[in-house]
Amino acid sequence: MSHPTTVHNISFVWDKTQPLFGGYAFLSRALDSLESLPSVADALAEIVASRQRGRPGYPPRAMFRAWCAKYLLNERFTVGLVDRLRASSRLRQVCGFGAGVPSDATFSRFFRRLASIPALAEDAAAQVVERIRARLPDVGADVSVDSTDVQAHAHPDRSDTDATWGFRTTKPKSGVKKDAELFFGYKLHTLMDATHGVPLAHIVLPANENDSPQLSKLVDRARALYPWLKPKHLLADRGYDSIANHKALVKRGITPIIHVRKPTAEDGLYDGIYAAKGQPACTDGKTPMQYLRTDAKTGHHLFRCPPAGCAMKAKISGLSSYCDGTELWVDPFDNLRAIGLVARAGAKWQRLYARRQGIERMFGSLKRSRLLNQHLYVWRDKVELHLGLAILTYLATMLTRLEAGDGDRIRHMRIKVG
Repeated sequence: MSHPTTVHNISFVWDKTQPLFGGYAFLSRALDSLESLPSVADALAEIVASRQRGRPGYPPRAMFRAWCAKYLLNERFTVGLVDRLRASSRLRQVCGFGAGVPSDATFSRFFRRLASIPALAEDAAAQVVERIRARLPDVGADVSVDSTDVQAHAHPDRSDTDATWGFRTTKPKSGVKKDAELFFGYKLHTLMDATHGVPLAHIVLPANENDSPQLSKLVDRARALYPWLKPKHLLADRGYDSIANHKALVKRGITPIIHVRKPTAEDGLYDGIYAAKGQPACTDGKTPMQYLRTDAKTGHHLFRCPPAGCAMKAKISGLSSYCDGTELWVDPFDNLRAIGLVARAGAKWQRLYARRQGIERMFGSLKRSRLLNQHLYVWRDKVELHLGLAILTYLATMLTRLEAGDGDRIRHMRIKVG
């Protein structure tokens, strides 16, 4: 069935049985979904109410649509957005402008006004997630956590005192291990649905803030936004490895799938008992036992000595004795980090952890297509709004694809207009 839709003097017919792949129709639908959010409507009403007497100026709803179009079309500079609006009558109509176009300075003032409205982007993003979940009920079944660097626009010796120096991991060159380098700016800490790649919650902090303490904060923030959120597993790299994080997740009913850091002499992670993947050592004190299965009722893991056995230290009648077939049940709470509630020595743990790379792909997509690390703002409140709008428009694109029956390309962000 075809549904006629009118958007700011543009009429087009959107057949909901057919995919809506791109163009101005897609852009219009994405902007419609954003404008219809209750938090956005409240913010625009607040802006209208706060206007002083004088010339009415440009409609806040048109300004908001155009500013979101800047992210959706990956237009880094405001002057570039102004040029595109002046050159395209279709884009002006989609945004809600007539023949006139706001100046660069007018858009900058509007952005500052948006930055003064607390939690606008976060609340709006949560409302989009609720609409996505109506179509993808398993959103949040498993989640991932990670952070990414956001370079400050200001020079380190000037202006932005909210930004700090911190470390980021560089991309490895062929045959070279990953390394860390200093940068000046912020970090975006994010919790993401691990199945569909839907960002659920985020925190913006100075670059010198450690990743590990943010894990519990992100989980609690996401649960405050979504009371229904009860993830079974949380996937994270070794930057979040600590006994405190493992215990905090278990306390919240979440199974940690966290890569363990390389132990130090003082760490005592394995205590000479466990091998690198959490297997107990066989009776020779060094050969890792094989993981067999986990008891569904007790959660204990069953290990056995390798089929070929291993030489025991004790000798009988001058001959080595072998422990072929010896089995051992292990309680993961004996060493939660090393062993894991999901046995780190098992294939299930490996399959789950492999899905963690999805959050790195999401950060890459946000940087390539939603201006995540391309901003011209100073001070944390403006940087937070910029990052929030990048995530909000990312979510709006996902929702629009789902509504258009294009769910297979839910993470495809490019919107190409004429």
